[in-house]
Amino acid sequence: MEIRKTIRPISHKGKPMGDDSVREYIFFNVEYNHYRDVSDSTANEVRDRVEMQECECVLALPDSYTDDGEETPLIISFHGSGMRVSESENQIGGLAFVTQCINAGYAALDVNGSEWHGRTQGCFEHLMAAFRAYKYVTRKYNLSRQVLVAGGSMGGQSAFNFIGMFPNIVTAAGIAVWGVCALINKKKN
Repeated sequence: MEIRKTIRPISHKGKPMGDDSVREYIFFNVEYNHYRDVSDSTANEVRDRVEMQECECVLALPDSYTDDGEETPLIISFHGSGMRVSESENQIGGLAFVTQCINAGYAALDVNGSEWHGRTQGCFEHLMAAFRAYKYVTRKYNLSRQVLVAGGSMGGQSAFNFIGMFPNIVTAAGIAVWGVCALINKKKN
């Protein structure tokens, strides 16, 4: 089920974001497997189970979007740690980083991530939830199957890992790693 809301998003600190960011957002859930196929070398066991969990997702379509004709380009924009996707709290995760791209005619998608890992950026569950969300929106909406990938802060790890897992659908990537930049600048001073 989708929930469409026209909102001014709220930051992870609970403050309204930007003056020009009021738009319609589409919130929905996808399921992902809570367990990875991993080998734990210390216990000499393989965890290969299926336990489905739900992940909240958000999609923004540009004003120029149409259901027919030329496909709208899609950006998968991964949020950093401390941010989240939450319909009940009007939080839009990584879509906050790509507002100007949405204004320029791109659709944008982000997923909340894995609760079990505390929304760990780049973990297998997070990437599978993102891929399931990608499949859902490209089937339901007139969106390009080739995507741009963006990652802000720790979302950069998710973006890099997503590119490594699904290289055939990625056209280009943009990564901003603020924590590293801040650390480098701090050491210079």
